[in-house]
Amino acid sequence: DTEQAASQELFAVLQLVDMGKIQVSAQTRRPSAKGMAAIREVLVGGDFYPSEEKAHKWQQAIGSIRAFAWPLLLQAAGLASIAGSRLALTAAGRRALGRPAAETLRHAWKKWVGTSIFDEFSRVDVIKGQSDRKRLTAVVGRRQAIADALAECRVGAWIAIGELSRHMRATGNTFEVAHDPWTLYIGEMQYGSLGYDGSNGWEVLQERYMLAFLFEYAATLGLVDAAYTTPEDARRDFRSMW
Repeated sequence: DTEQAASQELFAVLQLVDMGKIQVSAQTRRPSAKGMAAIREVLVGGDFYPSEEKAHKWQQAIGSIRAFAWPLLLQAAGLASIAGSRLALTAAGRRALGRPAAETLRHAWKKWVGTSIFDEFSRVDVIKGQSDRKRLTAVVGRRQAIADALAECRVGAWIAIGELSRHMRATGNTFEVAHDPWTLYIGEMQYGSLGYDGSNGWEVLQERYMLAFLFEYAATLGLVDAAYTTPEDARRDFRSMW
């Protein structure tokens, strides 16, 4: 139940910020490993996936999701700002400690949809070529399209991500992630380019962006509940790609 979790976690994370416990990068605004570890301690039921040590250095770690999102959400909402290498509460952040969580969560959602401080697509880190942000479309338009689609969903009913995605395309409520998919690649710039036919479809780029946006930010703020499985058991529509 992400709605209840978000209401509790909002105040817990704001208090961590007030105590100077959340370290961030002044350049990227992203939380440090120590900062995320501190946040994981106060998350209701822990993060979506448990933190596990890699058995081998070549293994991929799933990493934090809600613990990664909260510092960025607070910055976008104007509730926290960077002071040196840590987050500090703003005047609005201090006022939020005494206000109903629902008001602040609503404010944070609206601010996140309109912010440009971070692109959720960068969380799909196996897709390379994202360092030049001019290659990617503006994030606000992408988010607004998804927010509009969410507003058309029935409250209290489950919908598969594929069905939400299909509905968006059927109604013409679409968006693009990249201006030119040839600039993005997996593994190797030439052979792994996403410009090849079959490598840059809606499911590969746009739907991956939707997953990151909904799972890491909409669910963290309590707008949607999430039913999910392990990454190893998730979609396999990329298997044919180089």
